[in-house]
Amino acid sequence: MRFGENLKYLRERKKLNQSDFEEIMGIKQTTWNNYERGNSYPKLLDFIQISKYFDITESDLLHKNLKENLISEPKMDYPIEKTNKKDAERFKKAMYWFEEMVNELRQDKKRLISDIEYYKSLINPDIKGKHTGS
Repeated sequence: MRFGENLKYLRERKKLNQSDFEEIMGIKQTTWNNYERGNSYPKLLDFIQISKYFDITESDLLHKNLKENLISEPKMDYPIEKTNKKDAERFKKAMYWFEEMVNELRQDKKRLISDIEYYKSLINPDIKGKHTGS
């Protein structure tokens, strides 16, 4: 089985860290690391969730060498009507780029919110848990 190698390849392809999957899927970094190293395998529901997240069949995730066999563009369900082939390819590439940017922005937003909360606590550490009555 190539599960661990494929998992690492897919994660790196999306430019994610192992720890990102705790927020994305509720899978802890140490657990994800064990999956990638082949030390353990996910429960069935987690396995299905992982394959859906990466838009790949469960069989391919387990058995194929994705590094060699995966097409560079993800499956997209955007209607492309009344366009020539060249325009359709440009559109697919633009949508792929857009999806990647949206994913990166989501990660940046989460980090920014975390940073803001941290700096707020530095400015006024008493703000948390304090309630002023009227």
